[in-house]
Amino acid sequence: MDSAIAKKKGSQYSFVAEHPFEKRQSEANRILASYPSRIPIIVEKSSARSSSPLADLDKRKFLCPGEITVGQFQAVLRKRLKLNADTALFLYVKNVLPPVSAELSHVYQDHKDADGFLYVVYAGESTFGGKEEEM
Repeated sequence: MDSAIAKKKGSQYSFVAEHPFEKRQSEANRILASYPSRIPIIVEKSSARSSSPLADLDKRKFLCPGEITVGQFQAVLRKRLKLNADTALFLYVKNVLPPVSAELSHVYQDHKDADGFLYVVYAGESTFGGKEEEM
């Protein structure tokens, strides 16, 4: 059984392409067993906007408390990316912008992949009205 993320044609997640489903699932299960109140997240830069001014993150795996909001997680990413206050940052989960007030635990329950990870894509501009991303 493979994940919905990997089955999408042209999956943009290099993490999915680099690691077989069983390995990803095993890692997520191990993380969840050790840290049951944390959310295992894979974050990657959007490939749909190749001209995006945003840098690549220095890491793509995050382990976050479930009670923090999407907005708080976005602030963590903004800091890691060293973004100015006037630079936009959009986070997508399965091609949807989750509400910044939503707790990560709720987003995880609604959108986690079959391998146990939550996949998040970041972009420097809204992709609404543009080419839809394959997630």
